[in-house]
Amino acid sequence: MIGEEVEKAMKFTMQKFPEVELVEFTVAPNVAPAEGMPHHEWLIEFSNPPKDPVAFRWSLIINCAN
Repeated sequence: MIGEEVEKAMKFTMQKFPEVELVEFTVAPNVAPAEGMPHHEWLIEFSNPPKDPVAFRWSLIINCAN
C-alpha cells in the first residue's frame, strides 16, 4: 500500500461517515505477525468517532481494496 492509496481510501470512507472528525492517522505494515497473514495496522485518532465503528472499519477495508 502506498500513501496515495491510503489517503484515497480514508477520504472515501470519511465521505460515508459525515459525523466523523479525524485528528490524524497512520498505517504500518506488519510483515511478520505472530499469527496469520501479513497485513497493515491502522492507528486512527478521532475527535468525533464514527457512530458505527465496525461499519467504518469495513468501509475502510473495502475502499483500500478498490
